[in-house]
Amino acid sequence: MVQRIIGGKGNKKIGPGRKFVHETIGPGRMHISASSAGAAPKNAAGGNLPPRKRRIILLIALAAAIVAAASLGLFMHEKNKPLELTLDVPDNIKTTTGILDAVTVGIDANKTITSAKFSYESGESDTASTKGALDIGNPGRSIKAKLPPMKMDVGTNEIVVSVSDKYGTEKEVSFNAEYEVGYLSPYAEAKVEKAKGGIEYVSNELIVRMTDGVTDAEAYELFRKYGGSVVGRIYMLNHYQLRFDGVNDLNTLNNTLSELEKEPSVLLVSNHMVMNANVDSVPNDTKWDSWGPPEGNNWGLEAIDAPNAWDSDTDFKAVKVGVLDTMINPSHEDLKLQPSNLFVSANDDFPTYRSLQAFLEQRPDTRIYVGAENRTQKSKDHGSHVAGIIGAAANNETGVTGVNWHADMSFGTYWWYAKRADNSSVGMYTSDENALLQMSKLIAHGCRVINISVGTEKKSTANPSNIIQKYDDAFQSMEQKGFDFLICKSAGNESRDAKYDIMNRILTGTPRLKSHVLIAGSVRNGFNILESNPAEAIGDWIGGHSFRYRLAGYSNYGDMVDVLAPGSDIYSTYYGNGSYDYKSGTSMASPMAAGVASLAYSVNPDLDHEAVKGMVTNSTKTWCYQHGRWYPIVNAATTVESAKAKKVPKRSPPKVGFVQGIVQDAETGEMIPEVNIAFYNDDEWVYANSIEHTGEYNVFLTPGKYNMICAKQGYKQELIYNVDIKEGETTYNILLRMVGGNGGEGEISGTARNAFNAQGIPNAELGIYKGLNNTSANESDKVASITCDRSGWYSTRLPAGNYTVRGSASGYLDSSSNITVIAGGGQGADENNANQDVVLTPRLNEGEVRFVLTWGEFPADLDSHLVGPAPEGRFHTYYNSKDFYYGGIDYANLDVDDTTSYGPETTSIYKPVNGTYSFYVHDYSNKDRQSGSYMARSGAQVRVYVAGRAEPTVFNVPSSQGTLWKVCKVRGSEITPVNSMSYERDPVAIGGE
Repeated sequence: MVQRIIGGKGNKKIGPGRKFVHETIGPGRMHISASSAGAAPKNAAGGNLPPRKRRIILLIALAAAIVAAASLGLFMHEKNKPLELTLDVPDNIKTTTGILDAVTVGIDANKTITSAKFSYESGESDTASTKGALDIGNPGRSIKAKLPPMKMDVGTNEIVVSVSDKYGTEKEVSFNAEYEVGYLSPYAEAKVEKAKGGIEYVSNELIVRMTDGVTDAEAYELFRKYGGSVVGRIYMLNHYQLRFDGVNDLNTLNNTLSELEKEPSVLLVSNHMVMNANVDSVPNDTKWDSWGPPEGNNWGLEAIDAPNAWDSDTDFKAVKVGVLDTMINPSHEDLKLQPSNLFVSANDDFPTYRSLQAFLEQRPDTRIYVGAENRTQKSKDHGSHVAGIIGAAANNETGVTGVNWHADMSFGTYWWYAKRADNSSVGMYTSDENALLQMSKLIAHGCRVINISVGTEKKSTANPSNIIQKYDDAFQSMEQKGFDFLICKSAGNESRDAKYDIMNRILTGTPRLKSHVLIAGSVRNGFNILESNPAEAIGDWIGGHSFRYRLAGYSNYGDMVDVLAPGSDIYSTYYGNGSYDYKSGTSMASPMAAGVASLAYSVNPDLDHEAVKGMVTNSTKTWCYQHGRWYPIVNAATTVESAKAKKVPKRSPPKVGFVQGIVQDAETGEMIPEVNIAFYNDDEWVYANSIEHTGEYNVFLTPGKYNMICAKQGYKQELIYNVDIKEGETTYNILLRMVGGNGGEGEISGTARNAFNAQGIPNAELGIYKGLNNTSANESDKVASITCDRSGWYSTRLPAGNYTVRGSASGYLDSSSNITVIAGGGQGADENNANQDVVLTPRLNEGEVRFVLTWGEFPADLDSHLVGPAPEGRFHTYYNSKDFYYGGIDYANLDVDDTTSYGPETTSIYKPVNGTYSFYVHDYSNKDRQSGSYMARSGAQVRVYVAGRAEPTVFNVPSSQGTLWKVCKVRGSEITPVNSMSYERDPVAIGGE
């Protein structure tokens, strides 16, 4: 510091009582001025002093100036030199609880440190402390400070310490702290052994859960006692992966398991289950379409009503969503996941996800197989496709859009990956404990929804109770730590009951597990239109509910399936940058459901997993009925609405009836797949869909009468009138035989027959009307009027198609029959158009009931069976016992028995007895078969006439397999439908129930 004295020749005198003081002149400089502290020399420069004294004063002043200059130089040198810091922290700073506590930071510097502060950028919104000042004690060049407790993110976290020196210079140093949820060691595939029920376990490993409060030292001591070494941990669940090097079979291992279970410090012991996991999807293709009706590459988003959910965009908040799958391209333009959001099951080959990705990028032709046996080659695209369905970026003028635009995506691999042979292939394998570890990482990372689009390859009925108990305990531990989460799991693609997927059974094995897990099956798109009707003219809403979508043929089903979601022909991100494509499977349906669940959390983060699951499953207005039960189909708009209202709705499936039937080619008799069908009443279209590839249909409608249109390219469009739907009942529709649509006529022929004896009815009058089952006799639909000859025979030429023939004759009840005309050349009816008979029954006397059976060419021999009450006991009429007489009175008869196709075969009750009669039809031609749909495809029809009624009750054969059709029950004049199908070989045994 340089100081100078202000004064000298010519300056004012400083009066008595003043003194010199220092005054700063600029940085590091001092100014000396007068004050009133005391008297000063008469001449400030010492001019009035003796020479010697003046020299002394000048020398002192010079020395002071030199000292000041030196001090200022030192000051400027120290101030301007760079601040250098040396950080002193412990090695491998780690937390296994998520809370970093009591970490002391030491810093050495080349300057005096006067203050310090820390900062930590966490992705957790509820982090305990993310920045603040540190207590360093006294300033100095060496300081120590203790950080406050901080909540860490899963993985590597950077903590920054900033210090300031006495000159105001700041500098930062940083160090990393790891939040390790756990680690596992890959099992040796040679140690895998199959147990009862087809489950595979590692034969030398167990998973042990110690009771709370047991220290690591105590646990390790116990494990050494049994010869086990710790090769893996899940800290947050207190799980230990134990390996017993001297054990080589499950029997020996399970003896150890039983002994460990007896230890008081052991809470749970389970085997280490190997997962034969499968992520295959079903091959498919489709084409792009614009937004609107559910079509094209975005049909799934339209089907779940996502656009209406997005109207609430301003109400959404970011929500963490996890994907547990195979692989993902985190750099994909529509995904862009941060490195801190990627988790891998580490091993020596691939310690990080990036190392796996880099290996595959360097070797793009590398094949990826499941297990050591190279059972199935897998693609890299699955995980990227699933992630894109949930949360692909929106409004970026790129690619596709996910269900939830505000999803903060994290990804974990479900498998271990290991290099094989010459690095030309990679093996992937996993276990139940590895799945649990990766779930734990995602849950600890803050994910509220986790999607697992993984199933098991093999059918199994085993019940691994110790694995289920382990998962239940794990979920309870996570709950107690304050985590709330919902797992969305794919039902599987095996076209069977979802209960045969062992992971489905594990994840729903207890009430707690089931509350955290939502299992999703898949529906295919059902938006199809008829050739003669525009799309906008056909709706699918019935009583405020939609039934447009059908369960996909590959999808698993059953009571374990909570919801269905679009899963066929779903367009989403693929592994390659800028790559997109289609996939089908429940693997695609599950992320649809997960995206909808995450929307509920986005709009209302205060919800818990039970509320969100309830909203996803109960708020829908779209349904599918399959395999004997109703399935809700996820709806994004209604789920968001429920989440905003903070209320789980209580919705029930609608009250409807069902109509089932089959469609055949009129010439070949083969089933016709994917026929477009639609129903309407009062000129209002209420349903449109496409029938199954098997040629069968099963439609749900509110009670009432409908007309049905059927169309398929290459066939003539057909109309079926008066389809009667009753609540809770199934109506079996008449067999539809579609004819080629190339035009032309055919000549048909047949006989008007007496149902009582199968003889021709002379001069019977016939009216022929368009469509099937057209009993209204509307003259505008009439295409021909015919009078039969004296033998009851008729013939005529008609355009190809299906018609209703109404017949009448004196002494007979009016009746109708359905006929099919196939185009053919030349004169006379060809073989296909012959035997188009019309059956009329004579008028009944009071109390009489008559059953008239008719059918097609095949099977040749269908038999009528009537079982009912007699004055004593019961009777059974059929071909071998046609008449029932009692006391000389005719009570009931098989009036006509036909063994050569078509019928009629007629049974009458002449004298009723109080009680219930049952009427059956038996397929005698195929009685020895135990499978097949021969009778279902026969077009068999039973008309039940009751005296005093103008119209019969008509029953069409169910579209189900079987050789015995129990048609109905009759008591007095009351007719009760049964319509059940079963198998029966012995005609005598019919009606013996």
